[in-house]
Amino acid sequence: MNAYTMIDWEKDGSFSPSVGQEIADDVYFEMLSCVPPAYWEKGIMQVGEPYSHDMENGRTLYTTFAVKDGKWTFAGYCYYGTTEQSKHIYL
Repeated sequence: MNAYTMIDWEKDGSFSPSVGQEIADDVYFEMLSCVPPAYWEKGIMQVGEPYSHDMENGRTLYTTFAVKDGKWTFAGYCYYGTTEQSKHIYL
């Protein structure tokens, strides 16, 4: 699977990488700089604005990136400070 790039993002204006897909540096830095990160340590970066909420558990979900094999990857929409995804996403 190729890295998700700004060109991919701009094709339809929708951020839509697959979970586990490598993220190109320009995409990572765009997400990092759009708002201050909500969480950014230990190989995890979460975008500062919540993506959604898990109403079943009363927890906020964040667009999450994680380092895998030395590269940033898309980890999905996860609980704060983790790469654990919710099965209950409400938009």
